[in-house]
Amino acid sequence: MQLFDTSGYRNVTMIGLLITDQISKMSKRIESKATNPVVITNDQEQFLLSLHHWVVHKHYLQEPINSNDVTLITVLNQTQLMCA
Repeated sequence: MQLFDTSGYRNVTMIGLLITDQISKMSKRIESKATNPVVITNDQEQFLLSLHHWVVHKHYLQEPINSNDVTLITVLNQTQLMCA
């Protein structure tokens, strides 16, 4: 959640507006902040990319996006789908 606060995004739906390169750049920018940097591991960045793809897929299917639906299982399943 700190990532969303730091990046200025107000909800999980907004991550779907980014392209994948922007997620990596945002992660690096947040890590290198002079005040209150947030360490983002490779796994966490991959989970952000998976979350992005999940949101984009929901948009494509015109399904509602509910932040309560985002769980570790959801992200791990999306990660597997991305790698297949």
